[in-house]
Amino acid sequence: MEQQLTESGDNSATSPSYYGDYVIKPIDFIVYNNITFAEGNIIKYVVRWKQKNGIEDLKKAKVYLDKLIELGEQHPNKEGNSDDPNS
Repeated sequence: MEQQLTESGDNSATSPSYYGDYVIKPIDFIVYNNITFAEGNIIKYVVRWKQKNGIEDLKKAKVYLDKLIELGEQHPNKEGNSDDPNS
């Protein structure tokens, strides 16, 4: 299913200033690529940390990353959780 990317504009809900002048906004990248909630939040917080909340946003991203690591260790055979470093 092809999804439309949102148009860039003045709407602070879809194009807040702290995402800078990225060609592809995080929400568009996340939705278009069907990225999970936790992974999407990691992307969102890492992309905006310098322009919005600084280290606080990196810590928020780390919470989600730590959770993904925990889940990956608990369920190593799930898709994307392989122990194979080449995958």
